[in-house]
Amino acid sequence: MDLATAAVCLTLFDFETPDYRRKFFGCLGNFSIKNLSARNRASIAWEWKAIDVDISALALGLPNPATPTNLYPANMPAQGAIIRNTRISFGSTPDQIIASEFEFDYGNDVQPVLDTAAVNGIRRWQIVESARRFSFKADYANYGNTLLAAHRNKTLQDVLVEMTNGGAGNSFALAMPKLEIRELARVTVNGLDYLDVKCAISRNDDVPATPVPDVTFGIL
Repeated sequence: MDLATAAVCLTLFDFETPDYRRKFFGCLGNFSIKNLSARNRASIAWEWKAIDVDISALALGLPNPATPTNLYPANMPAQGAIIRNTRISFGSTPDQIIASEFEFDYGNDVQPVLDTAAVNGIRRWQIVESARRFSFKADYANYGNTLLAAHRNKTLQDVLVEMTNGGAGNSFALAMPKLEIRELARVTVNGLDYLDVKCAISRNDDVPATPVPDVTFGIL
């Protein structure tokens, strides 16, 4: 689901564990993906708001623990694998920046549309703003000049982020064709000088005939 364009929607979120099952209706939400230390596991965090919940699905023992239906998808990178490194490429620059940590946040601001005649007083949820953000830390000695120049020139960057894990199909990628570095701060990480880089992701709908998503997710 495209959380940016589907600003008004009604979805079903079916949450299962070996012990219980819950169904939430009229969901809309936000998510972020992050890897907050070098050679760690990347994680995706979801935040959902729902209109109602199916009470009949709250009983323990659903589904059968012996035959779970919430198996990890086979077409995703290896489950629980450690990220070897996070590579960030700016446009056609041959040099890739190795980030010590990163965080991407879709930044959806989800607000209720109220209605006294609706269930729980909410007719639907609606995304009123989507302030997509991306931040990372990189070694100052190796990448300081590149990042400082991009920030000083205020140019939009075509950025590819690769969270590598080794082997085909085990690397997760983010493509952001219009990213701007908004803030730079010099920080210390394990006694070394780093740059804390905060970026904003701009809309990419200036070519209506051949639109490209602001953010594209993929498996490499």
